[in-house]
Amino acid sequence: MYLSTYPFGFREEWLCRAVAALGFVFSEAGYGLPPLRVSIGWTSRGRGHCVAECWPRAASSIGVNEIFVAPTEDNSVAILDHLTHELAHAIDDCQSGHGKSFRKIALDVGLQGRMSEARAGRELRLKLYSIAEAIGPIPHQKIYVPEIEG
Repeated sequence: MYLSTYPFGFREEWLCRAVAALGFVFSEAGYGLPPLRVSIGWTSRGRGHCVAECWPRAASSIGVNEIFVAPTEDNSVAILDHLTHELAHAIDDCQSGHGKSFRKIALDVGLQGRMSEARAGRELRLKLYSIAEAIGPIPHQKIYVPEIEG
């Protein structure tokens, strides 16, 4: 079956396009993205505790950063926002947590707020909306988990 005939599209294909587009945001700030993979999947903390997570290269059998976005999220701009945060961790290879090195990268690309919850500031948010418009909506609908839904 050809990709173009699959009626729902593939989430990982969209995520790869998203990372490629976000790569330009990081390169404008002077950073290159390391080799990585990104998927929809539960984070290590389990359902409902964390929307996205980056793993260091040492944890991967192929030596790349592994990023997971929880399947409870389906808003394309929100996913791009979370990916931006996790890509900052990937550049740092998860070495500083939310410390000094991560903070510099995050602020340089336009993330704001408490670093453990850093999200796109106004200028970056506008870029994320443009990216979402260019690549279209993510072909994913959230999974509802009754014990964590309000």
